[in-house]
Amino acid sequence: MTLTKFEAKLNLPFGVPAPEVYDLLLGQRPADDFIISRNRDGAVVSVYGDMKWNVSAWHSEGRLSILNFDFWRAGALTPPRDQISKDARWLIFSLIWLGEECPISITSLQGFLSLIRALALNAENIACSLGELLSDEKRLRAFVDSQGSSPWRGVTKLCSLLSRLVRIGETQLGFTIVGDKFRKVLHVQSIQAKAQDKQTPPIPTKIYSSILSSLMGELDEWERVAPECLKLLQDCGKDSYYGRRGTAQRIRANSSGLVQAKTSPQWPDVASPRVRSYLKRKGVSDSISGLASMVVEVQAVTKLIIQAFSGMRDNEALSLPYDCSYTIATGGRTHCLIQGCTTKLSKGPKAVRWVTNKEGHRAIDLAQQIATTIYAVYGTTAVAKRKARTMINSRPLFVSLAYTSLGAARRRPLAGEHFFPVDLSLCKFDRLLSRLQPIIKDEHLVELEQIDEHRAWRSEEKFQLGRPWSLTTHQFRRSLALYAQRSGLVTLPSLRQQLQHITDEMSRYYSRGSQYAKDIFDDGTADPGHFSLDWQSATVESETISYVINVLLTNDSLFGGHAAFVSQRLRGPDRIVTSSTRAETVRMFKKGQLHYRETLIGGCTRSDECESPAVDWMNLDCISNNCGNMVGNLSRLESVVNEQARLVGTLLPTSLLYRTENANLSVLVRALEKARQGIEVSK
Repeated sequence: MTLTKFEAKLNLPFGVPAPEVYDLLLGQRPADDFIISRNRDGAVVSVYGDMKWNVSAWHSEGRLSILNFDFWRAGALTPPRDQISKDARWLIFSLIWLGEECPISITSLQGFLSLIRALALNAENIACSLGELLSDEKRLRAFVDSQGSSPWRGVTKLCSLLSRLVRIGETQLGFTIVGDKFRKVLHVQSIQAKAQDKQTPPIPTKIYSSILSSLMGELDEWERVAPECLKLLQDCGKDSYYGRRGTAQRIRANSSGLVQAKTSPQWPDVASPRVRSYLKRKGVSDSISGLASMVVEVQAVTKLIIQAFSGMRDNEALSLPYDCSYTIATGGRTHCLIQGCTTKLSKGPKAVRWVTNKEGHRAIDLAQQIATTIYAVYGTTAVAKRKARTMINSRPLFVSLAYTSLGAARRRPLAGEHFFPVDLSLCKFDRLLSRLQPIIKDEHLVELEQIDEHRAWRSEEKFQLGRPWSLTTHQFRRSLALYAQRSGLVTLPSLRQQLQHITDEMSRYYSRGSQYAKDIFDDGTADPGHFSLDWQSATVESETISYVINVLLTNDSLFGGHAAFVSQRLRGPDRIVTSSTRAETVRMFKKGQLHYRETLIGGCTRSDECESPAVDWMNLDCISNNCGNMVGNLSRLESVVNEQARLVGTLLPTSLLYRTENANLSVLVRALEKARQGIEVSK
């Protein structure tokens, strides 16, 4: 039996009316008055014939989402353009209603529409329809070749679109799709394009430390002026004349039909010297508009800090609700958590939690102060009652400043109650980035080459000496997973101090076997892209990098059972570690044949349970027995001996503690002498 009625395949948020059922028998394509979307009250928002479909109700968080079929760059609507735009609407409609795949997301639809708009523009240029372009191998090949890069990165999306349309079929589409042979060629190009995609780089430790310190410094500066700034923001937001200069007050009066503006204090009268000095230091105008710019910039800073100390994605941070932070007390400790939601790799929004530290909660507190002020200016509260069974966040933490009267026109919340977050894309904050991004030095590139020697870092434009580090928010996620998971990779005291607390927290919560991890992984509803999985998957990578840096590539003198293995098996002539040796080492870690963790005297490669006493923090048992898993570092052992000798020198010779620590010192001294002798013999 041939299907004739089709329902829209969408993961709709709770309470959103389902789109109309499409009856294929009524016509090949829907009538222009076919209802595409409704709002939550059931009122029609968009119909098939509209040039723009407002599908905001379909978004899991209710964000403004427009599918725009106006593909041309300039000029008026012509008959050919009208026909091509109708073809574009039909393609998107078919993906939603006729597709056999799982429900399609708004993000995927917008991605497909971006590609279809490019195809539509090409169809107009070569005077053909979209159907003719998609069915003609020669025309489609010319389109792909015209996209510039080879292989074109968008070829993956084109492959996906063609595959979906093929499964819908010529009968329902009304035209054929290019043949299987050419689609296989595109598939090969897609694989090549993916192979060229570079993994997000971790931030070199000194740059990482500098960025985190700068972000915390930005918060420190803001916190000193926040009460005054937010009071100004509220007063100026509630009164469209207050704090504006004379010219601005007159313009507002004229636009309101007033002959003369009411007398209101101007900016120099209401802004303190401390606030004005702060704005000047930050490079914004000394005015209420400059204050507004700084408020948004501080929102961006708090968001970056939250990401840096939690590992959440950009959209996850932006969609945090106002009341997202809380603490729990277990085992005599207080833990800082963040409650939010994600839609990544999941069907619809899903509640998730992240672990953070006091810095993360501090950033949330300051973001809440800004949000509270913005909501107060609008005349509403920051906390709204959650609707049953819905993940819709009507009170975002990073609410847009456009809901105040500081701009030309005040934005209105959707349905009178749903507010949207501000756009905090990093590319919009040139001034902030200029203060955050250190200059790349040779030592930074050397560190990246130690992490991945197979990537030609110095040949990439973003990693040239003398240029600012190109910061992206996803770098925080990668760096946190890599460095904090294995704090031995972090050598700078300032960075180690910044990450130490969150390392303990994440190890406690995100390590398999913990109660919290069980809640994440065993309840069947885990987000497969949650940061906790990145944290755990970074174990192998961080162990490998730590081993390569501290064992294979170090110039320090090593001793112990595993050090002998390294000297005989892994190092080549003249103590050189070859690429093949390093590649083999990486494979051993991935297969679980090799492990590594740093210790006070060097490192340990043991993978099974250690028999050494748990209180043996100086690894005396390992030293005495010359453990085969030990990688002793002579310089570290010398430091331990010196510190132990200093400790013994402070104790009373007749005390039990003296006898215990002095015996430990004797073990260390004998080990040091033996290690020195062994190293001399091996030279």
